[in-house]
Amino acid sequence: QSTWEGQQVQARKFDDVTMLFSDIVGFTAVCAQCTPMQVISMLNELYTRFDHQCGFLDIYKVETIGDAYCVAAGLHRQNLNHAKSIALMALKMMELSEEVLTPDGRPIKVPSYLYICSSSMNKKSSLCLLT
Repeated sequence: QSTWEGQQVQARKFDDVTMLFSDIVGFTAVCAQCTPMQVISMLNELYTRFDHQCGFLDIYKVETIGDAYCVAAGLHRQNLNHAKSIALMALKMMELSEEVLTPDGRPIKVPSYLYICSSSMNKKSSLCLLT
């Protein structure tokens, strides 16, 4: 809200957060073969499903840009099961993405990249790819 009001936002440190980054496999090729409205419709159908899942798992949607989707657990409120929540989200996203078809009738593939930062990991972080 501070940003919307034109105020400077102070950086904050979070000890227990897991982030998920995903994109659509072959998105550029899909865009080349479709109209802009077909792409928007496909993304809207996909992201509506993802957003609903965020609400169900109490995950914060950080941002979507084109085919990139970024969410976090443990960011908007403390969650000691942040890694589990994001892992469940990643698995659900892969499942949901197969329900949405590209305009030429192929299921969408969405790999997920998980970035875990936890004080219980001795200040180390971890990156994992789920495909």
